[in-house]
Amino acid sequence: QEESSDDDWRKTEKKEKKDKEKKEKKDKEKKEKKERKKEKKQQEQAKKKESSKRKKSGKDSDSDSDNDTESKTQQRKKKAEPEKEKKKTEADKTKELDGKLQQKWYDLQMSLLANTKNEALALEILQAIHDTPLTREVLEKNADICEKFKKLKKYKANPKIADLARQTMNKWKLVFEGAQEKPAVEAAAKTSEETKVTEKKTEPPAAAA
Repeated sequence: QEESSDDDWRKTEKKEKKDKEKKEKKDKEKKEKKERKKEKKQQEQAKKKESSKRKKSGKDSDSDSDNDTESKTQQRKKKAEPEKEKKKTEADKTKELDGKLQQKWYDLQMSLLANTKNEALALEILQAIHDTPLTREVLEKNADICEKFKKLKKYKANPKIADLARQTMNKWKLVFEGAQEKPAVEAAAKTSEETKVTEKKTEPPAAAA
């Protein structure tokens, strides 16, 4: 009986030992699995962090690029503004000269009408037209006035008007040929001298005493 009891005890001990080993093995595997899972999670988090960092870096780069583009656009805009302003000023100047020429031409025609003839006023208006530094663009736009001006060169009723019309046409001819216009003051001075010479030539000889 004692031997039988020892055998049972050994079997029980062996079984307990085996169960213990099995349990330890199972716990170990469970622990390893848990660690692997934890490690995998950490790797995924690291990847997400890296990806997020790259995206942020890309956005910063795009932002810098956008800022550069915006800066360049502003620079081009600032550069274009003076040119735009210059074009606008030139357009305004052309429009002003165009209106001035048309108004003066109308006044000149009115001053030479038979029923309201005023040759002194006509000369004054003609002088103002001559002194106005017209551009080629304005003259081309008012080609009809240029054509009608040719008739004034043959105005026989008053040689001064004919001569001043001729001087004005010569000045416009230089503009069409691309010659640089002289300032209105110089043109006026030259015209005055030419007018004086013309007046001297057309003055009747003094009566003999």
